[in-house]
Amino acid sequence: MPEAYVNDWRFVISPDGQQIALISGTALSFINADGSNWRQAVLTYPQVGAGDAVLLPSGIWAQDSRAFIFTGPMESEAPHILNYTIWRVPLDGSPGQSLATLTKSHSSSVTFSPDGKQMAFFQDMNGDGTIQADDYCILPLAVEVGPLNLPESLELSYANLHWSPGGTAFVLRDRALFELCPGATQASEACGEPIPLSNNGIINSIQWIDSTRFLFTSLEPATLSLGSLDGTITPIVAWSDTEWSGWSAATSR
Repeated sequence: MPEAYVNDWRFVISPDGQQIALISGTALSFINADGSNWRQAVLTYPQVGAGDAVLLPSGIWAQDSRAFIFTGPMESEAPHILNYTIWRVPLDGSPGQSLATLTKSHSSSVTFSPDGKQMAFFQDMNGDGTIQADDYCILPLAVEVGPLNLPESLELSYANLHWSPGGTAFVLRDRALFELCPGATQASEACGEPIPLSNNGIINSIQWIDSTRFLFTSLEPATLSLGSLDGTITPIVAWSDTEWSGWSAATSR
């Protein structure tokens, strides 16, 4: 890796295992999984943040591994006002397509529907700089990109509004999971009864097992639990504050 990547970069492997997207603070590149055919800086963008506070962009692959859907920073009028363009970057070298533009947002808040027709994101609507559950929006993409290879687990500090593998949109609010109505465009448009996940603590991640079941973690206390859309919550394991350091969960298929 070049020196520019050493401290600030991430990678995303394509679903077919043949390609790797390399993301730095200023450029998106592709490389074959065997290290050959490095296509440097297929898309460039301004760096957001500085020094140890560089905010890396994010992206996901299309399920057919032919394109990368990328949240690329745009120039912003102030360091705390973050603007982005959502790109479809084909692997065949053809120009990227702009799918949407976001203002006063955050790259870590961007999620996509499994069918690739919609995206959700946080937008600081009232300009107070704080994240409110109702500041999440759903937007149709200008070009349908086809089925997407969504991440198995989401950190809920920013990526609050998201979709289950079955294509239903959900939002977390007040330690409860709310299902959004069909055709919803705002996080406030919930249908049905919420599913309480915890009486106390902070829900910080969710990992869907299938269209009806999910794992979720909470802090203070640190716990891992299994949830179901029928409202059943099954505690799996808990840690004391002295034992807690960090962990990740993986499920077999």
